[in-house]
Amino acid sequence: MRFQVPLTEDHQVLEVGCGTGRFARYFLLTHCQLCKRIVATDCDPDMVDFARKHFAHEDIVYDVLDVTTANLSPFLERYGKFDRIFSFMVFHMIRDHKTAYANITKLLHDNGECLVVALSSLDTMDVWLEVYKTPKWTGRIPVSLPSSRPVTGTLNVYNLC
Repeated sequence: MRFQVPLTEDHQVLEVGCGTGRFARYFLLTHCQLCKRIVATDCDPDMVDFARKHFAHEDIVYDVLDVTTANLSPFLERYGKFDRIFSFMVFHMIRDHKTAYANITKLLHDNGECLVVALSSLDTMDVWLEVYKTPKWTGRIPVSLPSSRPVTGTLNVYNLC
């Protein structure tokens, strides 16, 4: 997989669902070095705080963003639009895909590009669903995950940027 437009020093990259921040720090930062800024987001403020504390870097901004929000205006005012948006292993936990993808469209420049990688079929999903039902995770992750169809094929993640 290759994007159509190479990154330049004027481009911004957004990660939706950064979790701990490890992926932004060790993958995006390494493979998207030419960009102006990497904004790594998560809907959970505790995860964003963790990312800031453990995976901070001067070229990464960690911020809270619920990609299913009804109002993107404050976020767009802070950062503007993005040239590339990544989301890895998050969309299978989002209930409202329609709003999430509509918001990603609003966050992208006209010629912007997006890559979403999510689980669609996995033997351990039943185990994950049981974990999500425990008191520690209740309310953070949806128990009723949307159904999807299995994905086939491979992706070389080292050619993404």
